[in-house]
Amino acid sequence: MEIHYIKRFIVIVLSTLFFNLQAKRNRILPSIKPQNLSEIHLEDIPLIEKTSLTMDEAVQIAYQNKPDLKAYQYAIEEGKMRSKQAISGYYPTLSMSGNLNQTRGQSEPDLNIDFLAQQLVLNFAGPIEQYRKAKKVTQVIEYQSERDKKNIRHEVEKAFLECWKVQQQNTAVRSFKKSTDSGYEKVEHSNKLDLVDKNDWLKATADNAQSLSMIDNYYEGVMISQKKLEFFMGQPVDLEIAGVKEIDSRYVNKKFHKIKLNLLWEDDNKDLSAKPVDFYYNIAINNRDELKMADKTIAIAKDDIKLAQGSRLPVINVSFAGGTWKSFGDPTQEIVPAKNRQNYQTVSANFSWPIFDGLQSYYQESASHATMLKEMLNKEQAVQAIKFDVERAYFAYIQSQTQFKAKNFDLTRAKNELALKKQQFKIGIISQVDLDSARTDWEKSNYTWLDSKIDLETKKQDLLFACGYGEFNI
Repeated sequence: MEIHYIKRFIVIVLSTLFFNLQAKRNRILPSIKPQNLSEIHLEDIPLIEKTSLTMDEAVQIAYQNKPDLKAYQYAIEEGKMRSKQAISGYYPTLSMSGNLNQTRGQSEPDLNIDFLAQQLVLNFAGPIEQYRKAKKVTQVIEYQSERDKKNIRHEVEKAFLECWKVQQQNTAVRSFKKSTDSGYEKVEHSNKLDLVDKNDWLKATADNAQSLSMIDNYYEGVMISQKKLEFFMGQPVDLEIAGVKEIDSRYVNKKFHKIKLNLLWEDDNKDLSAKPVDFYYNIAINNRDELKMADKTIAIAKDDIKLAQGSRLPVINVSFAGGTWKSFGDPTQEIVPAKNRQNYQTVSANFSWPIFDGLQSYYQESASHATMLKEMLNKEQAVQAIKFDVERAYFAYIQSQTQFKAKNFDLTRAKNELALKKQQFKIGIISQVDLDSARTDWEKSNYTWLDSKIDLETKKQDLLFACGYGEFNI
């Protein structure tokens, strides 16, 4: 019978060791599903197979292709596990120990098996306090993730608007190039026949050079805008904006463009100037992740103060111990029983109070208090910086809106001027050169109007970003 107990004890010990080794060998990180990210995967819907792209799709693709955002998901999962690890300190613990002794002269060994169950009852610097702190640390990581997502969204949206602008401007640029070349050829021909004044010829030559320079800048902007959008989307391909066609010009590099995408965007026509700047400031205060992070960091410092204070207070726990002891004795010694068996059970309550810890807890409390004051001042600084961001974005939007209104008037003027020139050309009042000049002026006005429109939309995105992309009604 005693041999049976010995075998059971050995089997238990070996099984425990085996499962511990298997757990370490097979330990892997938990599977984490990205939170608040699009389900678009590059391997499922390759960008190279898409024919159109919206701004929201560009943002979602960027979310999927940024490794730092994925890293945040694992950091958040780590924080959640640490929270559970902290609160597990209040769960009961159970341990078993045993030994098998063989003394010379004994025919059979001695066997001891002990069990110990412990339960923490009260600890002012214990698992609950650590759990609360760990949860706040996880929330800080979540706010950092949201802040970086908003930064990525802002950059992608601005790059997308730039690409959409060059896509829309291409028709105007090609028409502008055609009318510019036509007008300049007529001026050159007239100059050869001495039908134009030298000053007019010089002015036409300077205007033509300026127009070619603008075309050159446009196509350089096409490449820069595309590369910028590729970078912020995290997309390792060469994008081509559909509709952007190259023209025969020594200013144009023909190595651009490999994958065509038609960029789709519609203006929501929201006038953000309808609300005062204080309206957007209040939205920013409620939605900027920097302030949410600051609040949690201050709360963490306060938790550290409580932990330092709690470490000077009593700790109470209870325990239950039980076990069995067997001795098979030495039959050659009469004073030692041949066999002896004893069982025991013990219940105890333990109380400890660190009355003096060498002032360690007092120093920790002072350090945490200083950290709390520092974080409070950092929050005040962040509030001032956010106020400046909102004011700068708001008044930049107002300024851009004023400029766009002026461009609207100029575009209307150029359009009306072109219509008038067409009528005058039909009745023979003006020449073809004057009509081409009016058409060139119209194309240039249309080109600069698109510049102003996207500048206004970019300033709008800057203001929304400064407000933390908080929701509001205009």
